This record gives sequence, structure tokens and C-alpha cells, in this order.
Amino acid sequence: MLRRREVVKMNVGEDNTNFRSKRAKRGPLVGNWQEKCKPCMCVYKVVTVNVRTHFPGAEKLVELEHRKINFKFHQQIFTSIDSWFGLTWDEVREQEVQLRTELDTQRAASMVTASSR
Repeated sequence: MLRRREVVKMNVGEDNTNFRSKRAKRGPLVGNWQEKCKPCMCVYKVVTVNVRTHFPGAEKLVELEHRKINFKFHQQIFTSIDSWFGLTWDEVREQEVQLRTELDTQRAASMVTASSR
């Protein structure tokens, strides 16, 4: 399995060259920012895709879409840095509770909408 792995480099600064964080004092990410950035974080994620279908390109399509979603997620983490940078653990937990409540409300509303069709 390791022989088949592929390392994909994602440049979160690709579409965020104008973004500048006020709280964290980071950005904009321009030029060869990966070489100059201190500290810099590197993340490895192992993704296994098994698609049982007769469509020959389905597995590759799922891999490409996962890559896009993952890339967009990491870009959003960077551009939302001012909303979470410097928070205490208690503040993070408080936000988690608020988000969980909001998501539960949204899920309940979408289930009601789906069941009323």
C-alpha cells in the first residue's frame, strides 16, 4: 500500500495571496512563503478510497473530489485564523458547544423538511 501512495502538496496561499490576519499577524502568503514561513506545519493524511461500482473512473473521481474538499478546508482554516487564534481551551470548548447546538438545529430542520415532502 505504501508503494501506491502519492504525496500531494497543497498551497493554501494559492487563492489567498491578499489575505492578512490582524490577530495572528500572518499573511499575505506570496512567492515562496513555504520556504520563509516560521513556524511551518506539515500534515500527512492517509486516505483510502474503495468504490464498488461498474463505473471505471469512479474511484479516481472520488479521490480528486476529496483532494479539492481537503484543500478548501485548509484554506478556510487559514483565512478564519482571526476567529480562533489566541483562544483559551475553555473558549474553544464554548464555541464547540455553540456550533454543536447550531448544527443540531439545522439537522432537525432539514429532517422536518425532508419528511414533509
